Amino acid sequence: LAGFAVTPSSLMWIVGSFVTGRLLAKWAPRRILYLSLAFILVTSICLAWLPVNTAFPWFFLITAIGGVGFGITITATTVTSQHLVPAENVGVATSFNTLSRTIGQTLMISIFGIALNVGMNQGIQHHAGTNMAMMNKLINPQTATQLPSHLLPTLHRILYTGLHWVYLIGLGLVILAFIVNSLDHGPQKTAAQHAADLNQNQD
Repeated sequence: LAGFAVTPSSLMWIVGSFVTGRLLAKWAPRRILYLSLAFILVTSICLAWLPVNTAFPWFFLITAIGGVGFGITITATTVTSQHLVPAENVGVATSFNTLSRTIGQTLMISIFGIALNVGMNQGIQHHAGTNMAMMNKLINPQTATQLPSHLLPTLHRILYTGLHWVYLIGLGLVILAFIVNSLDHGPQKTAAQHAADLNQNQD
């Protein structure tokens, strides 16, 4: 079910990529990123404040919105980085862009994991009779049935709280991205205009 819930993200990612193709010819990169961050911000706010009893279909809508935002972001940043360098450096720019994204994902997975564990540990300390071993069993569907039924609501609440630590950090990062994007005071040209200027300077 979890995999099924994020399927719309992958599908709408493709839609976001196609939309970006049209936007790159008309809009400056900063404006495009504002649009993509707006989609991601809506997703982040929803995930950070969803109640624990949210109906499953809502996740289809939320992940679809996020997919559009990520599709626009990844495509826009990749294509823009390729247009800002001479033709002989396009491969280097693309590789560096991908490397930066991969390192960022690796780093944030560690930070999110720490946040989740800290959140769950705090929840355990406030609920007698629970421990991290129970949380590990709860996360695994094969072992969740071994837990005492009277503790399941409490354990679900602890997990819910821990996950919201992750979503709140994500929301903070999206807001930070808006701030960083606003600091770009350079010429607001399309990627193609940047490339044309670069070629003209080389000539």
